[in-house]
Amino acid sequence: AKEKKKKKGGKKSRKNLPPAVDLAIQNAAGCLRHLSFRDHLVKNIVACLGIMPLVQLLDSRNVMTFQHATGTLYNIALEVENYEKLVDAKAPKYLTRPLHERWLSGNKGSLHDIPV
Repeated sequence: AKEKKKKKGGKKSRKNLPPAVDLAIQNAAGCLRHLSFRDHLVKNIVACLGIMPLVQLLDSRNVMTFQHATGTLYNIALEVENYEKLVDAKAPKYLTRPLHERWLSGNKGSLHDIPV
């Protein structure tokens, strides 16, 4: 009788995607990263429920996709009102609070509102 090997850790294994699909996902993540440099577009990404798919992309085997997803989530986290949404999506802690609270408290909730 053959025994089936059990997967360790219980985490889903990452699939190898066809190259064209992998590249399309990388480019889409890159576009979101660049759009997330603008505060009003961050609000659109969040409103379109973009946080959860970005968190899922952190498991990508493609390094560029991972970097784009990380950068986008970091930019989203700079808006204080997005903290709960990031936590709910199970974003890593280093992405839910990228700055110390004293940098954000007393401001309108954006890094761009901090006086220089």
